[in-house]
Amino acid sequence: MFWFSCSSTKICDNTDCGGSCNENIEIWGECFNIETTTCLTNSIDFNYEDSCQIINEIEMKSEIPSEIGKLINCEILHLVENQIIGEIPIEIGNLTNLKYLNLRNNLLTSKIPPQIGNLTKLEYLRLNDNQLSGVIPLEFENFINLHYLRLNNNKLSGEIPSQIGNLINLRYLNLRNNQMKGTIPSEIGNLINLEILYLNDNEFSGKIPIEIANLKNMTGLWIYKNQFKGDVPLKICSLPALDFLNVRDNQLCPPYPECISQVDIDSQDTSNCP
Repeated sequence: MFWFSCSSTKICDNTDCGGSCNENIEIWGECFNIETTTCLTNSIDFNYEDSCQIINEIEMKSEIPSEIGKLINCEILHLVENQIIGEIPIEIGNLTNLKYLNLRNNLLTSKIPPQIGNLTKLEYLRLNDNQLSGVIPLEFENFINLHYLRLNNNKLSGEIPSQIGNLINLRYLNLRNNQMKGTIPSEIGNLINLEILYLNDNEFSGKIPIEIANLKNMTGLWIYKNQFKGDVPLKICSLPALDFLNVRDNQLCPPYPECISQVDIDSQDTSNCP
């Protein structure tokens, strides 16, 4: 699936869009009203919002134009499964009414711009399956309304910022298959509404923080293929909703709690255990 690309993006005149320069903007060869455009998608199958405006699709790569930041009343931006290239423009931070942002499965590169932290109304954010690099911006601490976050399958590095603990409404967090390092911050225990946590296929190290036992609503925890060391906190086995736990291919030491499978036990590198 591809989408429409044009050589220029501009505020329209009356001939181009049939409206005034203050009301309309042309993006990807399409005309959108600055005041009334609240939902924009490239997919005819997107059914999140019935009134969503659809961008026409043809076989051509494109970047996200900076002028998209002029759609200040946009609440939903869904541009997925294409060959969108280049960086996420810093002007994305002007869309302060956004509640839903999905740019997954594209070819986006470079760092996540810190201006994205201006989107304090966000409830749903997917940037997964791109080629994004750099660290998770500290400005993510502003996402106090966020329920769903996927950054997996990129080239992100650095540590999980301790500010992650501010995302108290988060239910789903997926950071798997990146190049992230360091320890899991103890502030992860503040995410009391978290149900799903994927940290697997990274280079995380240190001990599994005991604060994970605060996540009483968590149903699944995947931390396999990292470099975690030390003991598995016994309290993890007492999480009332936990159905899925995978800790294989780490450096965790015995004795192992009873909720750890034999497959997970057999896969541990215990060469540095006492």
